[in-house]
Amino acid sequence: MNNFVTFTEFRNLNSVIILLFSSVVLFAQSARIGGPHSSHDRCDFSKYAAVPIEYYAKDAVERKVVPKYPVAAAKQRVGSNVSVKILIDERGHIVRACATFGNKLFFKNAEAAAKLWRFKPKYGLAFSSAPEGRKRKRYASAFIVFEFKPPEDRN
Repeated sequence: MNNFVTFTEFRNLNSVIILLFSSVVLFAQSARIGGPHSSHDRCDFSKYAAVPIEYYAKDAVERKVVPKYPVAAAKQRVGSNVSVKILIDERGHIVRACATFGNKLFFKNAEAAAKLWRFKPKYGLAFSSAPEGRKRKRYASAFIVFEFKPPEDRN
């Protein structure tokens, strides 16, 4: 029986050690409590006790704003659908907007456009009920999906 480790065995063992170390680092990063830039924290509307709305009537929207196509995305000629979670107050104003799905190149512009949307006050939206005896703001949450398409060549 040979007590020496061959080069191939050493290389495989080294790869396993690197893989294990990388896994530990990735696990530690994902387990870390999210800071101010954590997408989970940004998109957590639970403290508002908002009523989630799966569908809203088209005529419930007073104003729609189409987001601008980012210059960085134009250089790469990419497109994406971006889903933005919105928090709507009783007046129909968007209080918060958080992009949750899609190409991150488009998140900032999608969120900015979503914040400019307006809904008719209380029209077709369900809001959380205020506790008796207390005046509390009420909210609804919904999703807006924006479609970003690369601009066509104008040759």
